[in-house]
Amino acid sequence: MDNSTEALEYFVSSLYGAQSSSRSLYSAFEALRESIQRISTNVITPTQAASVWLSRRFTENPSVEPTINPLAHSAYAYKKVANKTRPVATTLPENFRIVRRDHPDPLAGMVLLPAHPPSFVPTGRFTLARRDQMALGKGLLLPEEVKLAEWIVCEHDTAFAWTDDERGAFDPAYFDPIEIPHVAHTPWAFRQGPIPRGILNDVTKIIEDKWRSGVYEPSSSSYNSRWFCVFKKDGKSLRLVHSLEPLNAVTVKNAALPPYTDVVAEDFAGRSIYTTLDLYVSFDQHQLHPSSRDMTTFNTPLGAFRLTVLPMGWTNSPAVLQGDVTHVLRPEIPHWTQPFTDDVPIKGP
Repeated sequence: MDNSTEALEYFVSSLYGAQSSSRSLYSAFEALRESIQRISTNVITPTQAASVWLSRRFTENPSVEPTINPLAHSAYAYKKVANKTRPVATTLPENFRIVRRDHPDPLAGMVLLPAHPPSFVPTGRFTLARRDQMALGKGLLLPEEVKLAEWIVCEHDTAFAWTDDERGAFDPAYFDPIEIPHVAHTPWAFRQGPIPRGILNDVTKIIEDKWRSGVYEPSSSSYNSRWFCVFKKDGKSLRLVHSLEPLNAVTVKNAALPPYTDVVAEDFAGRSIYTTLDLYVSFDQHQLHPSSRDMTTFNTPLGAFRLTVLPMGWTNSPAVLQGDVTHVLRPEIPHWTQPFTDDVPIKGP
């Protein structure tokens, strides 16, 4: 089993290595062919071996630079900082300026906190299973404080999301759809390579889920960009990342910057209590203008799609998101919070 696994991993690494040659591929295939005869139903499969190799490559030794080329044939790639494309530094045309409007009274109808909160009763999205999953307090809060936290989540259950179907978005009445400012260019059309068979089902499901949730929509444009997958923090789940270097190269730069991390950290020093809220799938909150969507088109096993929201991988997305969150929380800055992109820390006493 060990020899078979090593042969399979050797073959996969040769297949997706940036320096692969016909000789190395042939040697790897011969080792694979000899060892495959010893593989039974109780031994690791080729797709499992591919997953093992990829997992080890990206999680066990992150200091080693991956040999996979993000612009090569593999859909399972790693985007290096060296491949970052700089946007165009020029004057922004007036018609591309971002428009955000103030809500007349965002705190209208806000319920007062109870002095003696009631015991937990499952409400809407906040089910008993999700309450147990959150494990509010984890021994740090008094029983009455835990009850108050549970009451707040129950009272505002639609403000919390556990799945993509429950995710909300910024109201277009206050946030105009984003138009991508760009200079004159020729549409690009890069060929998307095949997806490794070991992750094909997972990738297809990701695409289907984003299609159903409205993040993707069918496209028939003259553009085509590449994309790839990376592991999420859990080391198992996949995240689909759009390789938008061609788009970034023609985008007019947004020079807005997030606050300095040291300043944010120092601002919370000495607080007896503080916490952080995270915006669920942050780049999916702001709609992309229909006139700009074709430039995000990409091919998948389910056909060509384009994004309807801020593209993850577009150079201006972090600056737009920082401006959105700051706009919403402006009345609370700096007394109660200092948002950093999609992270909203809350200051206690």
